[in-house]
Amino acid sequence: MAQAAYVSHQSPWRDEGIVRQALEHPGELRAELALRRLRHFVRASWPVIEPGATYLENWHIDALCEHLEAVTNNQIKHLLVNVPPRTSKSGVISVNWPVWSWLDDPNAPEDLQLVDCLITNAVRCVPPANKPTTEEIARCRPFLEARLQALATLKTILALGRIAHDSTLAAFGLKRSAHGFAHGAQHALPGGLVLYDSYHCSRLNTNTGRLTTSMFEDLLAEVAASLRRA
Repeated sequence: MAQAAYVSHQSPWRDEGIVRQALEHPGELRAELALRRLRHFVRASWPVIEPGATYLENWHIDALCEHLEAVTNNQIKHLLVNVPPRTSKSGVISVNWPVWSWLDDPNAPEDLQLVDCLITNAVRCVPPANKPTTEEIARCRPFLEARLQALATLKTILALGRIAHDSTLAAFGLKRSAHGFAHGAQHALPGGLVLYDSYHCSRLNTNTGRLTTSMFEDLLAEVAASLRRA
């Protein structure tokens, strides 16, 4: 990871009053730390982002968070992250970091706020040629099932791509033959849930015009309208 220069500030823990207040209100302390430092936000948000999975402390997450904070603070312009698979780097970079950055950014655009929505993966790795095998998909399915089961108020699912579509059907024990995949297709799921399909937002699909911006935005508008009617 790229080197970064950090600006040190006088520690607030030298103030006896602040220390006493923190000890008396540990919940407020954890919330304040989560707002100030990305590594604390990752720990605090882990049960929501990874329900059912145990957070494993490791120095590499703290180091990654420090470098991402430097990017947010314009101390680093380019950052190359090179760590092994399944070390939480994707979640920290693509989920935790953007949310943490927006929490304290008065200029964050409102249309990027994630409200009553969870983004999850049907496959939690990036295999060779970006083509997961049947075995890899099956191994990742319990994580998807755990997330779906944890969402008590879930009403709608939007599957991006055929793999997400098939994995969602498998999580509910449904046959693919009865629910064909197609962009814009709707499928009734158990419990009154609705599954919407979309072509995956891959570079291949967008560059070839298989999936256009208007196609995707129209589908999102349809999904949003269905939620307002529910």
